[in-house]
Amino acid sequence: MRQRVGAIIIEEDKILLMHRVKNDNEYWVFPGGGVDDEDVSLEDGLKRECKEELGVDVEVKDLFMNKLSPDFDQVDFFYICKIIEGKVGTGTGPEFTGRDIEKYGTYEVIWLELSDLKNRNVYPLELRDKIISNFKIS
Repeated sequence: MRQRVGAIIIEEDKILLMHRVKNDNEYWVFPGGGVDDEDVSLEDGLKRECKEELGVDVEVKDLFMNKLSPDFDQVDFFYICKIIEGKVGTGTGPEFTGRDIEKYGTYEVIWLELSDLKNRNVYPLELRDKIISNFKIS
């Protein structure tokens, strides 16, 4: 079963997300991706993914939620993270280089107001709703 990791990064009432447009669908996802064989741990994989996608080093804190996705034969682990170094938006991962936009769509790193979270298609929806509930976002 494939393992994926995602970062929940909140600063100054904003949450860091990847804005995606693919096949005329607009949605937001949490930074992260698949854990590679070379990754020593889930946390190590998440640090690598944040560097690739966001251009930042993170401190991986607490596991916030995990989710089994049998349709994709994967389990997702979402961690609260804190940026400790780097500049958001300087990632050089495969999402930003050499991708066929027609096939893979676009990726944009954005800070979204927490108060706007409930109005967006943020996937997975269960995670979005748990963040809204736990952080008491109205």
